[in-house]
Amino acid sequence: MNVSMSDIKVSVCIISFNQQNYIRQCLDGVFSQKTNFKYEVIIRDDCSTDNTYLTIIEYIDALDEEKKKNIKITVLDGTKNIGANDNFIETFKASVGQWLAICEGDDYWCDQGKLQKQYDYAISHRDCSLVVHPALLSENNVVRKTSWACMNKTINQLSDVIRAKGQFSPTGSYFFKREILNVLPSWFSTAPVGDYYMEIFATSLGSCHTIPDAMSVYRINSTGSWSELLKKDRNGQRIINTYLSQLEYLDKLTEIFPSCVDDITIKRSHTQYAAAMGYLANGDYINFRILMDKSYTNGWYDNMHSIFYYLRNSRALSMLMFRFKPAIKSAILWGRRAFNN
Repeated sequence: MNVSMSDIKVSVCIISFNQQNYIRQCLDGVFSQKTNFKYEVIIRDDCSTDNTYLTIIEYIDALDEEKKKNIKITVLDGTKNIGANDNFIETFKASVGQWLAICEGDDYWCDQGKLQKQYDYAISHRDCSLVVHPALLSENNVVRKTSWACMNKTINQLSDVIRAKGQFSPTGSYFFKREILNVLPSWFSTAPVGDYYMEIFATSLGSCHTIPDAMSVYRINSTGSWSELLKKDRNGQRIINTYLSQLEYLDKLTEIFPSCVDDITIKRSHTQYAAAMGYLANGDYINFRILMDKSYTNGWYDNMHSIFYYLRNSRALSMLMFRFKPAIKSAILWGRRAFNN
């Protein structure tokens, strides 16, 4: 490897866990990047129980000598399972680039110019501390377009990221300043939905800018993914635990960003609604109603939230609505696609 550490402009941080079926495509997207600058690749597999780590090693060994000479490749020790958030932190700490780009092992980049586009954009906009872009959605090997909150504006401030419905931007799109290591709080390690906090603290260093090109693919319901775990969560307990924990960490966020209390309150409202849905799935109508009472907001995220809020005092209607919720959402989605086409 002939790359000088001082020459490296971007560090690509990859984490994986039990993603042997996807990791090759992830690595293909990273190592196929065409740039006029040097970048490094740092990989940490979180003690997978399948052949993910072996697949990574075999892939790197098979790389042509030119790539090995021009790209600094580091595979960190992953013999201890530490969780996704700490896994990312370990790759960040091992990095030397001014900018960090990240990708999880079950996602992949689909544009060979992704890093170059983000780097060029970042250095030409001095206030920019995070550059993101939309991602295509892959489910059962079918790839389609989808919407992300980051697509609403080109330049987004901290308030936009905090209050966004769902995930603001796809994880595989993150390209941010290495200085995030100086602002991530110690509690990040145990925070639920670590992507959300990475977006927030990266944006807090300046502002978040969106490139409109879809340059990555986000898998849902892949083996071991969060979406698959939720799909298997028949009684809603995982949803309940995750979102109740999220409420605690939103309190911590308020302490750090008191000027964003209104935005955090909106996020809290939707988090309470999400937890309420878990209770309803669990048949716990009492806690469903308690959380729905607390979830009132003047700016509803969507019609479903407001409907459940106004039906909350009727157990029968709430349960009926919950039963038909998937069908209603599918019909709405179908209608939107038909309209767009």
